[in-house]
Amino acid sequence: MKLHYKAAGLSDIGRVREENQDAFYIDIESGLFMVVDGMGGMQEGALAAKYVVEGLPSVLTEQINQQGTIQSNSIISSIKEAVAEVSSYLREKVGNNTGATFASALVKGGKAYVAHLGDSRAYLLRDGNMEQLTKDHNVASLLVDMGEITADQAGVHPMRHRLTAYIGMQDSAVPEIKCISLEAGDVLLLCTDGLTGMLPVQEITDILSSGVNLKSVLEKLIDRANEAGGQDNITAVLINFQERGEG
Repeated sequence: MKLHYKAAGLSDIGRVREENQDAFYIDIESGLFMVVDGMGGMQEGALAAKYVVEGLPSVLTEQINQQGTIQSNSIISSIKEAVAEVSSYLREKVGNNTGATFASALVKGGKAYVAHLGDSRAYLLRDGNMEQLTKDHNVASLLVDMGEITADQAGVHPMRHRLTAYIGMQDSAVPEIKCISLEAGDVLLLCTDGLTGMLPVQEITDILSSGVNLKSVLEKLIDRANEAGGQDNITAVLINFQERGEG
């Protein structure tokens, strides 16, 4: 079964921040989609996001072309090499006081290679069920792994903003990558923590299930996040997969 897909993205400054330090990337032809959340003071975070959203696609394309194959192992290796290269470049250009989280999906051969660093997230909506494909790289998540706090407590824990991995970190940046086989009707959501920090997963699920117009769904997600406080920049990308011939 061959799938085709459509995608849309939207970013909003929120109600508290003075600058939007988020960014997103959509390229239907290459099958690459990404959200990026810059870190740091004024301008530095936005600059970090700009470097990542402009640099990672070109470096990844170069890596994949060098591999010369779309075998899963080669694609995963290409993603890791590209992220490591961009991370080093970002640290060299901007310094150690900033960085960026990201979540991306590379669609190849009926599969999605979902990669991330930090607390930007990826979700899969399938048959009405929402699955979180990524695990936050922060201290609160480590405390959950240690059994010190629950997953619900992690969402409001003061250490949830202390990241353990991100693009631009001093150590080697190695993204977590998950490969999923896609099905007709699947929806992938990539988003920054400005969305997930404001809305519970069930509400996000309900909004995603409420319509097929991606732009309208994105607008509703951002409106609700702002209504809930809009404490951070809010960015999301949606990819909808259909069997070829549908719609």
